[in-house]
Amino acid sequence: MQAGTAAGRVWLAATAYGLGACASAGFIEPGLRHLVELDGYRSCPLFAISLGYPASEDSDGIENA
Repeated sequence: MQAGTAAGRVWLAATAYGLGACASAGFIEPGLRHLVELDGYRSCPLFAISLGYPASEDSDGIENA
């Protein structure tokens, strides 16, 4: 329940700053634990939230390199 509340607050804060948010419960847990330095015993990831700037409305979503 606390994780859901925290996620909701992150989502709202992201929106307030003009960021997009995308939650995912499908991820490789050992890799994420290592990335955010969790031991896996006292703390473990339940889901991940990706944040970023949304594509502009006139964009087709593909960036030219």
